[in-house]
Amino acid sequence: MPDKLYPLDKEKKQILNVSWKRNFKNLELQLNNRSLGKIENRQELIQGKEFEISHDQRLSVKLVREMYFFTELELLLNGFPVPFSMTHPVKKLNDVFVVIMFIAAISLILGLLSLTTDTGFYKSLGIGFWNIIYAGIFIILGMMMKEKKSMFAMVSMIVLMVLDMIFSFVFMMETGQPVNPALPVIVKLFLTLLLIRGIRAIKEYGTMEERMKALEKEEEEKKRKTPLSRQVTEDHSKFMPGDHSAYMPEGGG
Repeated sequence: MPDKLYPLDKEKKQILNVSWKRNFKNLELQLNNRSLGKIENRQELIQGKEFEISHDQRLSVKLVREMYFFTELELLLNGFPVPFSMTHPVKKLNDVFVVIMFIAAISLILGLLSLTTDTGFYKSLGIGFWNIIYAGIFIILGMMMKEKKSMFAMVSMIVLMVLDMIFSFVFMMETGQPVNPALPVIVKLFLTLLLIRGIRAIKEYGTMEERMKALEKEEEEKKRKTPLSRQVTEDHSKFMPGDHSAYMPEGGG
């Protein structure tokens, strides 16, 4: 049974524990080891459910599908993805980066094998020095995608994958190799679908950053217009939320 821990704040004072059984049944949420709520079946999870953590924090839980293939558990705190959760843009981009490094590693290994062995098997499949170059390009573009959230790098890698699929299929059909040309194309197609997720993740990251900046600007503007005496009162109230249940020890009174 999957059991995931997610910090809801930078100080990690609020730790959300999410566990579920096979096929996302009997999903249970705990906040600091205290029960927050349950969602018993998949249908209810697809519809989504919201839980109140405190007077100013609401957690929404929903099962979503991306590109008709990938099922993810969406956790939103006040409308923003919970850090490290399945639908958080940074988590998605990290997953895509792993795929990119996998593609680069396989291409590099095949390229090196074709250069260090005397057999003509690799050359007959169209594998050679260009695979090493291909791996290097993917590593560079992958780093640009991860560090810069570059849409250009993401699209470039997808275009390269599509061209590689076309080249592999045409080459193997023309040379009449015993290997079924559909097999490598299917594998590369699946990897390309994983890469396409990166496009949406980069867009979601940009949208999230804009929303966070707008919210920070709104808070700063509100604070600037609020008298100093009232600011002190509001800051003090942050340490006295209406709901302390998540922090109270068992049997405390």
